[in-house]
Formats: sequence, C-alpha cells, structure tokens
Amino acid sequence: EKSMASLALIFAIQRYDPSPFYVLDEIDMYLDNVNAEAVSKMIKENSSYAQFILISLRKVTLKEADHIYGITKREDGISEVVGTVDLSSIGPRGEILSGGRKS
Repeated sequence: EKSMASLALIFAIQRYDPSPFYVLDEIDMYLDNVNAEAVSKMIKENSSYAQFILISLRKVTLKEADHIYGITKREDGISEVVGTVDLSSIGPRGEILSGGRKS
C-alpha cells in the first residue's frame, strides 16, 4: 500500500507539473503482479509526452517497454551494457537466458 501511495503521489505531481524525463528504479519491487502491471501500463500511457528509464527485473513490468537493455556488473565492479534483450529470453529472476541478446 505504501508503494502504491508513493507512486500515486509521483504520478499526480507529474500530471500537475510534468517533466520531460523520469528515472524510476525498481518501483515494482514490492508490488504484486496486478499492481505492477497497472503501474507499467500507466507509465506506457504517459510515455507519449515524457521519456522514462525504468529499472526492473520483473517481466510483468518489462513487457510494456519499448526497448529493453541488459546491464551487468563485471568482476572488476564496472557496469557494462550487454545489448538489447528480447523479452522472451528473460528468466523468472530477471536473468538473461542464452541466446537472448539482440546485439
């Protein structure tokens, strides 16, 4: 409930005084699948007038994305883009299954 209330406040502020760009980090972490899907659809609708970067490991959220990029951390601690990812190649825990990278 706290997550949904916080997101409702964010989206209300967005409608009142919109910004052209948003970064949302794992906002779906504590949501059940029904609410995560509702939030992702709201973001999709709002993406017609604002850009969103959404960090998530959940397929229910990722399926609304226009583009999915895989990011990993190397052994030396540096993050690396591993390419765009096909949604069907994302495992249940967010891992990229073999053959899932597009580029």
